[in-house]
Amino acid sequence: MFHRILIPTDYSDTSRRALEVGLRLAKLFEATVVCLHAPEELTHGQFSASHIAGVSDVIDEDEEKLRQYARDRLTQLVTSGTPGIRLADIAFRVASGTPSEVIVQTAEELACDLIVIGTHGRSGITDKLLGSTADRVARRATCSVMTVKPEGYPYLRGA
Repeated sequence: MFHRILIPTDYSDTSRRALEVGLRLAKLFEATVVCLHAPEELTHGQFSASHIAGVSDVIDEDEEKLRQYARDRLTQLVTSGTPGIRLADIAFRVASGTPSEVIVQTAEELACDLIVIGTHGRSGITDKLLGSTADRVARRATCSVMTVKPEGYPYLRGA
């Protein structure tokens, strides 16, 4: 049913739960896994030269270090649990940009069948006006999307 599963993470507890679910599904369906960290893109335009001198050089020089750190952290996150699948069968990607766009684009590029993504379960005004990353991914993805709620999320039952 599922051959390639994309699991985006921001290292939050909710995304760790999504990772656990995604890895269990991958084991069940003998699917390959791609773990993705997609931080907001850090651009030169976000800084004023009068506030931070030399920020352009720092961003350029440290970008690869940040990517390596993110890859290492993804690997550590996967190995800290009991994935039940070989680490060699998991691909790790780091791509910066608007997270929802990067996630959808990565899923399309890699022909993923499923995206397993954590959602914080918030319903505040910001999420109503702007939408959450998980919501934007679910609306725009061309493959199936499973959202994983946080531990202890207050589900309404039977009413």
